[in-house]
Amino acid sequence: MSMAMRRLPRGKLFLGFLALGMVCGFLLGAVTSSPAAAQSTAPNSQHNVLVVLVDGMQKSPTPLLGAWLGASSGDGVIAWVPLYPTPLTNGDYAEAHEPFYVDLNDLARLEALKPLRSAGAWWNEVIILDSTGLSTLLSQVSPGYSLPAMQPWAEPQAALHQQVSLLQTLCQGAAALNTATTLDLALGLLPDHARSSLSAFDIIARWDAFQAAGSGVSCQHPWAN
Repeated sequence: MSMAMRRLPRGKLFLGFLALGMVCGFLLGAVTSSPAAAQSTAPNSQHNVLVVLVDGMQKSPTPLLGAWLGASSGDGVIAWVPLYPTPLTNGDYAEAHEPFYVDLNDLARLEALKPLRSAGAWWNEVIILDSTGLSTLLSQVSPGYSLPAMQPWAEPQAALHQQVSLLQTLCQGAAALNTATTLDLALGLLPDHARSSLSAFDIIARWDAFQAAGSGVSCQHPWAN
C-alpha cells in the first residue's frame, strides 16, 4: 500500500471507541469524507485511521508497542496494515532493535516517528491507547481477558502475532461493544489511558451518527495474503 504523509485534517470518520478493537467495529464503519487537504496524495474515497499502542501514559515519552493503519473506502470493509512492528517481508522493524518512544503531548509529532515516516503513512484521524486501556476494552468482548506482555523491540514477530490475534478477537466481537455502556467506558479512558485527535464532543456526535446509520463492518489483512 502506497501512502503519503500528511497532517491530521478534519473529517467525518466515526471514532467512537478510542481503542484498537473499537476501531475494528466502529471507527471506519459509519461515514467517509474527502480529506480537507492534500488531495493530491490521498485517494478521495479512502479514509485512514492511525492506531497507536503504547506501554503507558503516566510518563511521556512512552515506549511504542504497536502502530496500525486502518483503511476504508466506505464499504464497511477495513483493511489493516501493520506499520510497527513489521512482518519479515518488510524487514526494517521485523528483527530486534532499539525501542521507539511516543510523545503523548503532541499528536502531530507522530509524523516524525521513524517507523511511521519510513512507511510513508498518511492518516485522517489518530488514536493512542495504552495497555491498561486496551485490556479494559478487551474485557468487554472476552471477560477475564489478560493482555500479554509485549516487547516489540526485542521480539517483533511475537508482538506482531499477538496484535493480529487481538485485532481478530476485537473484529469478531465488535457487536458486543455496540452499547452506550461501552461508549461511557471509552470516554472514561480519556486522558489517562487514551488520547485522540478528536474531542469527546466529536466522539459522542460520531457515535450517534454510527448508531443512526446501522452500519456493519468486516476486517481484512491484505499484507498477510
